[in-house]
Amino acid sequence: MPVRGRKLNGARGWSSRHGTHRALREDRPAHTDHEVSLPPYTAPPAAHARRTVLVGCSFTGLALLHGLARARGRFRPGEVTVVEPRPDHTYRPLAHEALGDGQSLDALRLPLAPHLDALGAQWHAVAATRVDAAQKVVHLANGLVVPYDRLVLATGGARDVPAALEGDGRVMPARVVEDALALRQRLRVLHATRSGMVRVVVVGGGLSGVEWGAALACTRIAGARVTVTIVERAERILPGVHAAPARRVRRVLGELGVEVLVGRAVRRLDGDRLLLDESIALPFDVAVWAAGVRPSPLVATLALPCAPSGQISVTPYLDVATAPGMYAAGEAARIVDERGEPRDVERRADDAIRQGAYLARRFVEPLPAGLGTPYRAAPAVPCAISLGPRRGIVFYGATSVELRMVGPARRLAAAMYLARLQRAAARAARGGTARGGTARGGTARGADADAPRAGG
Repeated sequence: MPVRGRKLNGARGWSSRHGTHRALREDRPAHTDHEVSLPPYTAPPAAHARRTVLVGCSFTGLALLHGLARARGRFRPGEVTVVEPRPDHTYRPLAHEALGDGQSLDALRLPLAPHLDALGAQWHAVAATRVDAAQKVVHLANGLVVPYDRLVLATGGARDVPAALEGDGRVMPARVVEDALALRQRLRVLHATRSGMVRVVVVGGGLSGVEWGAALACTRIAGARVTVTIVERAERILPGVHAAPARRVRRVLGELGVEVLVGRAVRRLDGDRLLLDESIALPFDVAVWAAGVRPSPLVATLALPCAPSGQISVTPYLDVATAPGMYAAGEAARIVDERGEPRDVERRADDAIRQGAYLARRFVEPLPAGLGTPYRAAPAVPCAISLGPRRGIVFYGATSVELRMVGPARRLAAAMYLARLQRAAARAARGGTARGGTARGGTARGADADAPRAGG
């Protein structure tokens, strides 16, 4: 487009909002009294964009990726790199449903390869082994070293199985879909190789332990059921829930045939028995560990300030104060307030999603570290707990109601969540943004959106 140029002091060229351009002929002075046609504007190369590396691609990571893609469209080569060894993102809140033979696992899985390709993110399907914050690089298990300008640690967590029990094959974690599949296969082998009912002990009487225990009580192996006992070290199950709905849940568990032992902790194994407090010996064939979560092993290798829980200490803006350009969210992080006190945040999928979306907004907007609105946890909402495929309880505070539609409603929510991710990836692959426009436009305004930004 023709523009009116102006002469530079002591130089032959033109200055405009598109930059400085040399005169077309060096042997002729530049003129200031006519219009010239300039070459079309070219956006800066991708190397000038800030390189974002995401370690971990579950609820938090996917929310971050989709928040960025909604605002700016499909990523340019090298702009966003994902490090995640697992091939799928699974809907963890319903992992216990994989214990049943009739559950379609496709309804709980999102394959990462086509999804990340649609977003334009580069994917390393290996684990990260080390982070060098001084050099701003991530070391991978395959020997590669990935540089970053901005690093997000969203590595999630793992069941906190005691070291004395972790190596025993009879102690199995209860957390993700793969855990449920391994447990289901273990139960089949036990049923085929021994007589009598299979004895399962679920360690942990929180939300996960109760849901896994109820699902196991409703599981049939070659037509035979298993016996289930839940062991909780607190004085009642669901210690983080109001006592009234907790009593209702325990009543339903009793109707399902689940025995509950409270005020007891597992100390060690003794042959085919779990030794609890006060010398109580509990016979078992499989111990399902649903007590506590610890950060991923990568977090322990980082020379970063950590909370007593082992999680990375982050500011209310989810950044690591001692490592510029580094952020942590989800189960890898613990928010510490201005006084250095850890802030209580529920380890729920909706909070993980909110944290990823929050970081995406900070990265899109020019927000320096420590400025803007700090992260706020999700507001309290009614909670639903599944008690087998046909029963469930919805509770809020002291109020609770038993509903048969809890399971189907949660499965519908999972399907809607995964479908929303797929639609967003397809929109990014077509070059669209959340506002219906086309990302990466060839205008000066579009290029400014790709420039390195402060603070994030």
